[in-house]
Amino acid sequence: EDGSPILPSDIAILFRQGTHLPARYAAALAEVGVPTQYEDKESFFRKNEVLLALCLLNTVNNPRRDIYLAGLLRSPIYRFTMDELVAVRRAAHKDACLYEALVSYVEKNPDFEKGKRFLEALSAFRDMAEGMPSDKLLYTLYEGTRLFSFVSAEEKKSLLLLYDYARRFEAVSFHGLYRLIDNLNDMMEQGFSLGDGRALGATEGVHIMTMHHSKGLEYPVCFVVECGAQLKNDAKAPFYFDSVLGVASPIRDQSGYARLSAPILKAVRARRSLASLEEELRVLYVALTRAKERLFVTASPAGRSADTVFKNAALIRRAPSIAALSKNNRFIDWLLGAFGVSEEGMLSEKATFALVAEATPQENAEASTNAENGEGAEASATAHNGESAEAKEAEGTAPQAPEADAPNGASQAEATAQRKEEEVARLAALFARRFAYEYPYEAETRLPRKLSVSRLSPAVLDGEEEGALLLPEADEKESKEANFAPTLPRFMSGREENAAAKAGSATHIFMQFCRFEALLPPEVLAAVKASDGSDLPHPAILALSKEVLSTLLDREIERLVTQRFMDEGDASRIFRQELVSFLRSPLYTQILQSHTLHRELRFHALLPAALFTEAHKEALAEEALLVQGVMDLLLLSEEGDITLADYKTDRIPRHLAKDEAAFEALLLERHRPQLLYYAAAVEKIFGKPPREVGIYSLALGRFVKL
Repeated sequence: EDGSPILPSDIAILFRQGTHLPARYAAALAEVGVPTQYEDKESFFRKNEVLLALCLLNTVNNPRRDIYLAGLLRSPIYRFTMDELVAVRRAAHKDACLYEALVSYVEKNPDFEKGKRFLEALSAFRDMAEGMPSDKLLYTLYEGTRLFSFVSAEEKKSLLLLYDYARRFEAVSFHGLYRLIDNLNDMMEQGFSLGDGRALGATEGVHIMTMHHSKGLEYPVCFVVECGAQLKNDAKAPFYFDSVLGVASPIRDQSGYARLSAPILKAVRARRSLASLEEELRVLYVALTRAKERLFVTASPAGRSADTVFKNAALIRRAPSIAALSKNNRFIDWLLGAFGVSEEGMLSEKATFALVAEATPQENAEASTNAENGEGAEASATAHNGESAEAKEAEGTAPQAPEADAPNGASQAEATAQRKEEEVARLAALFARRFAYEYPYEAETRLPRKLSVSRLSPAVLDGEEEGALLLPEADEKESKEANFAPTLPRFMSGREENAAAKAGSATHIFMQFCRFEALLPPEVLAAVKASDGSDLPHPAILALSKEVLSTLLDREIERLVTQRFMDEGDASRIFRQELVSFLRSPLYTQILQSHTLHRELRFHALLPAALFTEAHKEALAEEALLVQGVMDLLLLSEEGDITLADYKTDRIPRHLAKDEAAFEALLLERHRPQLLYYAAAVEKIFGKPPREVGIYSLALGRFVKL
């Protein structure tokens, strides 16, 4: 879309299943000189070093899984002997898990240093896992356990390949350790592999992979191929196990030569078929959403005529149902049906929206039949009678037998009227009590599933801040949809995005991807890094002219454009003079002298819910919220001190142009809550609060501390 040429590495070919398909496609592309990268079927997940890494990941995720924990304890990392494991196992009740037994054994034997060190390390790793992306956590585990020192050079490649997969898995959005493990388990169950790294090591070839393996990845151009192949279905297997219905299999008749299908077997097969269909729909959705710009779907009729394909698609279109999808179990049939293909192979004009907006003929016929048979009225009467019975039962009164006939009509009418008044009064009292009921956990209902730091405030849970929830409630979504007003896209209307906003975004991209060390001459960089940190900013940087700094800055911007971190338009909008001022700031010297540097650090952290409410602090005192965010800059010194900084490109308002102190106060007022939540997350993740928290204002050219 930006006009750059499409490279082979921008393209992915996705298929559902087939062991030999990658090699066939790779061979065909090789004939025309197109490089490829694909996975072979070597048993990657059976390698010893990979099994050890999986034991480590699973133990950190859930230490109560005995097999993974035992494998980790027996590994060269922790070196538990079999005698020690037996002693640990006997330290607790037989129903306790191995982890509980280990905790109990360490408590009873405080001199068991091996177990104590393991539990301390595990606790630290689990704290990190709460808010750290899975790829960064995996590499931290490698370093924290010194795993690389226990493996050979070839085995190290496998561990790095696993890390590379985790990095790509986290590239689109934050997933975390649990989802990474779940994804790896799915791959192992499906028989997929990460390969041996030979093909995946290449970066310039067309990606060839299964739809399942493409989960979490995106490519500019995607080909979803082999969509005409019939999908596998295990409904004819001789033996089944269902988590709800149990074990089922065909039953032999008295002769022993024939098998009979029992009702339970048919029920299990129906459940398995439905589960298989749902899985195929999920996989197809994954494949169709991997393309950023262009999506191509290819299929061959696979022995069927085109008329048959179009008729099947038309059938799915007219009466979409589980039965129709199961009978025509090919991706191409489903897609053509969704697109509204007629039996003549023509696309209907409103095909994309018809499935959502219109009821099927079958639904209309059923509704009409119900109305003619009076089923709607019968259901209504049943509901009414049920409510009356419920009301009577709630009051503790049973239906009374009819009274004896009154001596005359007037007395009978009076008695009936009195009974009606009593019934009305009773029901009125019942309704008054029910409508006056107050739910005792009202405050907890305000807790959303997830909050975004960039849109939080101290009263977000009180409903006093607009647009604070990352995931809006259903009525808010419906309101937005109801008030939706279609507008022309910018390329048709000629509207331009705010120039200052574009420049701020471009500058932020530079700060995210630039090489800080490349912005100084080598000799100055060496002097800054050799300094003890007492001079901020470093005098050697201040001695450089603005022209020299601007030249180095332009060179780095050119690199970012060449490597496609930004385009020429973004490069021209960058606040260059403000970046020159940044290079002469104390913060830049701190960055160069820091022991560890984190940029754009994504996190998930559980924070106290009371931080986000003023009205319900007591009610939510014991609750926690999952909060997500991205920290611009985090610096760790050799002593472990943490500096948290957030870049801001806010422009100075005209009325504050001569009052920088007032603009500083405005910045702090505007961004203080966000940074305080970042600081709370840092303390949660790293176990200590940051020493300094502040905003680096590019407009002011300095670091404004909270």
